Amino acid sequence: MKEFKQIQHFQLTYDNPYEDALKIAEHFPSFSTLISLTVDANCDEFVYNNEFAMIIFRQNCPFLQRLYLHGNVFDQKLQILDNVCMFHFPSLLYIHVSKLHFNLALQLLDQCPQLRSFSAKLYGHPIRDSTTSSAILLSTRISMGLKAMKKLSLGQDTDFGNEFGSTFLELLLPCCPNLRTFILDIRCHDNWERLLEADWWAHVFASHNKLKRISLHLQWSTSNIRHNWREKFQRFRSSSFFTQLQVDIRYDFSSEFMRCLTYDLYIKN
Repeated sequence: MKEFKQIQHFQLTYDNPYEDALKIAEHFPSFSTLISLTVDANCDEFVYNNEFAMIIFRQNCPFLQRLYLHGNVFDQKLQILDNVCMFHFPSLLYIHVSKLHFNLALQLLDQCPQLRSFSAKLYGHPIRDSTTSSAILLSTRISMGLKAMKKLSLGQDTDFGNEFGSTFLELLLPCCPNLRTFILDIRCHDNWERLLEADWWAHVFASHNKLKRISLHLQWSTSNIRHNWREKFQRFRSSSFFTQLQVDIRYDFSSEFMRCLTYDLYIKN
């Protein structure tokens, strides 16, 4: 692999046995000059683990600007322990990962304040997982502002639709004053309604006068079949914040023998 030590752009599309993919990933430490790394790895076996992703998040790539990790290999959850992910990506500008542990996401945001685009499905709860980040706290570097961030896309997680998720957004979004695009696709808890309030969204985006595109998909299930959720939908339609963005608002619902209702709220421009 000597001839590849100065490689700057590496793209790997892989559908072969997991062990073969690991053999390729083990050569990543030789690619210290990488500027972009794109991996789309899928394996049919059910016995693969998260070792592939852990190899990547242990790399020292001082020039890496783009990191895209797709495929079911990266759908595996990482068991994040103290000081396991010792990556060094100081030049990173764009990252898109299928799944990312909450603490690893904070580590990336802290190490890469120049990020322009961040896309991932977050999972894990900082308090429940008992790591050193035992509370929803943003580092001083993040709190000072992710001024280069133009696009933020966050996906679904069972923890993210409750108080933890809304608190995280309240802390993070004000740190991204130049955000142009915000995308959120999550499952909410019906007993925590903050994410389902139009006024709350207007509050967290109060200082985002550069926001041009928003796409929200909020799904939740409830056994309270008598609750009039249409009132909440109407508040989104009458909100001056969403009206200004010229969004299209629609909702669907399905019932399970009238014992449980599942709602989907779509807000997009």
